[in-house]
Amino acid sequence: NGIDDDGDGIVDEGPLTWVCGLGACRADAFCSLGEMLCVPRDPSVEQCNGIDDDCDGSVDEDVPFQAMGPATELWAAPGYGLMGADLVPVAEGLLVVLAHADRSSPGGPNLLTLRTDRNGAPVASPIELGTRFTQNPRISLGPDGIVGIAACGNESSNTFAYSTLVDGETGTLRGSDERRSPTDRGCGAMTPDGYFVGDLLLYGWVENSNAASGNEVLFDVADLALDSVRTTILTSDGDFAAPPRFAAHEGRIALAYGLGGYPRASALAVYVFSDPLAELSPPLVLAAPEAEDFGELQVLPA
Repeated sequence: NGIDDDGDGIVDEGPLTWVCGLGACRADAFCSLGEMLCVPRDPSVEQCNGIDDDCDGSVDEDVPFQAMGPATELWAAPGYGLMGADLVPVAEGLLVVLAHADRSSPGGPNLLTLRTDRNGAPVASPIELGTRFTQNPRISLGPDGIVGIAACGNESSNTFAYSTLVDGETGTLRGSDERRSPTDRGCGAMTPDGYFVGDLLLYGWVENSNAASGNEVLFDVADLALDSVRTTILTSDGDFAAPPRFAAHEGRIALAYGLGGYPRASALAVYVFSDPLAELSPPLVLAAPEAEDFGELQVLPA
């Protein structure tokens, strides 16, 4: 108001709490010649960045397609082949898990983690995990930055399904936090899947998928807080053909796998549940279109 109201010899000083504009246009008011003024910043084109760029009160709406930049090479080694990879977002970037094969020494240890920044550029050297041959790892983000890895392993020509935990910040193993199927129950060519629900790591896998009969689809619930595991046999008639996969949406979880006999599936068995520790209801069976079959599936929330 152009007056030294507090009598300290300074006019119109002190913090101002007035603001104007929405989103990225928000600006603080200021006092000029006894008048409060506020000029919003100029809006810009909306982008997928968690900011209301066009200042209309909505965030990331109607974002046009944006072409991706050039790919970043994360890992390369002469004489090695990639046997699968998966990734999850962690603090300040991504955690990538790679399975590779040394062509000169097949069957050796081959699982590693690699951390990147938010632009996908590596921020540390790869960290080797485990002492076994692994392929097609699948990972999920758990509580407190824990990352679960579900995979098929091979030691001394013995295959088995297993899960292990790593620290999402460092990419290193969390001590001896590993759970595996009994060593006489391999997972063959079918990659398991893992999914975190709070402190529970849900784990779906297939036992001895290459055998003609007597196989089982298994559903494990591992409670990290209690260090306990509960296993449920979903089917044991050998009629499955695509490995289990998880998805979640609005508090409900879906677990699906293919039916029809290895290696091609002609139908889906789908379990939907809210409490992983409750008894599962019978699955919904969905038939594929006539004359169509598949060997892999992915479950996505809708």
